[in-house]
Amino acid sequence: MFGQFQKKVAAVEVPSSANRSHEYLDRWLGFLVSACQVLPNAPDDGRDTSYLRDCHDYLDDARYAAKALGELRQKLHSAASGAPAGPTAAAKPTGG
Repeated sequence: MFGQFQKKVAAVEVPSSANRSHEYLDRWLGFLVSACQVLPNAPDDGRDTSYLRDCHDYLDDARYAAKALGELRQKLHSAASGAPAGPTAAAKPTGG
């Protein structure tokens, strides 16, 4: 499913002002796809767990991309609502 979403996201024409957010969204989905792709490499005997380390690394990368995407979304929300951007603004629930 992540791969399908990534293809749909790649097909969207993005205004230049949204390039950075689009890039982080694409990275996030790409890392999730990669994490899923290593899971079938689990050995039948269960002894070699290196695939789990790879999966963990991809999920860490996905987390960083998601965090950056969330920060950009918060800045956009703050700008659109006229709220101050900052730690207190990020702590408030958006309800949306």
